[in-house]
Amino acid sequence: MKKVFIFLLCSFFSIAIVSCQSDKLKTENRTSGNTQEEQPKIDWDVNTATATVTIDNWKYSLEKNNDKNSVRIRNIEYAGNIDSTELSLTIPYKFDGLKVSSVGQRPKDKDESQEFKDSMFGVTVEAPQGISGENELTKKITKISLPDGIETIENCAFSGLTNLKEIKLPDNLSSMGSLAFYGCKNLERVIIPEKLAAFPPDAFEECDKLLDIQVSENNSNLYDKDGFVITKADSKLIYAISDKEKMDIPDDVKALGKEAMKYSKARTIHLPASVTRIEREALSAPGVENIDVNENNPAFAKDGHCLYGKKDKELIAVEYVDGQLEVSPKVLKIGENAMSVGVNKKVKRVIIGKNVKELAGCWLDCFQRPLEYETKEYEFRGTTPPKITNVSSHNSVIPMFCTIYVPDGTIKQYTRWIKKYGGALNTKVKCNNS
Repeated sequence: MKKVFIFLLCSFFSIAIVSCQSDKLKTENRTSGNTQEEQPKIDWDVNTATATVTIDNWKYSLEKNNDKNSVRIRNIEYAGNIDSTELSLTIPYKFDGLKVSSVGQRPKDKDESQEFKDSMFGVTVEAPQGISGENELTKKITKISLPDGIETIENCAFSGLTNLKEIKLPDNLSSMGSLAFYGCKNLERVIIPEKLAAFPPDAFEECDKLLDIQVSENNSNLYDKDGFVITKADSKLIYAISDKEKMDIPDDVKALGKEAMKYSKARTIHLPASVTRIEREALSAPGVENIDVNENNPAFAKDGHCLYGKKDKELIAVEYVDGQLEVSPKVLKIGENAMSVGVNKKVKRVIIGKNVKELAGCWLDCFQRPLEYETKEYEFRGTTPPKITNVSSHNSVIPMFCTIYVPDGTIKQYTRWIKKYGGALNTKVKCNNS
């Protein structure tokens, strides 16, 4: 009887162990989307370490990294019926026993000098021309499940998925490239994992319905607050959701990161007293009409349509207005970090007051880049031309294709000034009273 009992007990534990293993396997299957046993045999090219494999009508182009015992998915095609109303993509956790560690084309896969790139779905992406990579396939994809083993999402990888509404980024993701989800115009919710310490603001460019971005509570580098993503170490705002017209920056933010709000639909921005550093293009959202600064802010103040630094009197940002834009008399320097806020192509004249003593680097970008050279008149009111510093060989430091108005009796002086810095194409110099 004792032996029978022991036998039954052992049988029970054996069944329990098998059951647990089965449950574990089912969990892994749900995570990966496919088991290794279900995958077809992969025939790797021994010279290039590449291969293609089709699973559930999805054709994956793979590249093996033997050093890291992992694989990168370079491209995905659909081999099924493209007429399907909706498509769901679940990327496997492993291929041929190798973990998927990255997705998308690396910069070196294409000529880095070219402005266009390819998405995961082999579609060309040209952000400067507003081409997101949308095609018949990407329009059909409504859901994507990414395996948690992915550590890198390359540039433009998931661009053009115009009907994707939500994405949970992989738990192990540590790097996300430029324009990763560019043009996903119906994307509403993004979940940031615990290991992602930063990402470029243009990763979600043209995601105009993005209204919910959540950062894992276990993320030691970032946190979210009121639609903003902020660094924990230095309290720097690095991203603002698109679907928010009024930007009341939280009081615990100390800095605005590069291009932090450039891709938002902000119309008004309120700077609290806590913000003491603003990086390049941080405020340059195209729809901004007004910047409001807390009167107790120790670093920045606003005069007219100009935001400037209190300490060095350097121009930080200008709000574009109809007709003419006059630089505040409190501004002494215009540098290459000065930015435009909003875009208004009705600006016809920019007035640089006599108190502006220095123009540094690519200072003209502040006035010309958003207007595409629509400004036809510049007026300098100083009897001595401003000092030009940090001259770049790649950018003009003198306005081109326009008329420069100067005080009476200073035409020769300004003409010499223009020639000293390389001249300017089709630029005329006239007196203010002419």
